[in-house]
Amino acid sequence: MSEVQNDIDQKIYQLTGYSDPIYAEAIAEVHHYDILLKIVLINRTQKTIQNINCELLTQGNLKVVEKPVSLTLRAGASQIVKSSLKVSSTDNGAIYGYLTFDSASGNVPHVININEIQIDFINALMPADCSELEFKKKWADYDWENKV
Repeated sequence: MSEVQNDIDQKIYQLTGYSDPIYAEAIAEVHHYDILLKIVLINRTQKTIQNINCELLTQGNLKVVEKPVSLTLRAGASQIVKSSLKVSSTDNGAIYGYLTFDSASGNVPHVININEIQIDFINALMPADCSELEFKKKWADYDWENKV
């Protein structure tokens, strides 16, 4: 009996601290050259928090395709927001950013920096079969890289 291999690599990242007003974790699903971030937001206060935004920035060959939506959380409530990212190479990439939400006075928004997420795409690559003829053709196509 053969074993079916899952082509999605998942990892959980803690984005904020337990004592922050909003606790956040992200589940990063790497599928070939696409990343889906499912961000769990939990209101750790006894008050409703309005206008919560998760701003994501990238470093390396990553690009945010779909930003998480803005939301409001009741006291103790949680919700999942999603963000899609595109990968343009197999180099390592980093995702970082911050959470913003309205203050009680409404004048100055609160800002919580989120922990950086390091994505290593080598772990998500899958081996593939290649005939000797195909290998030699690909080797010739990329010969200039071998000389560098």
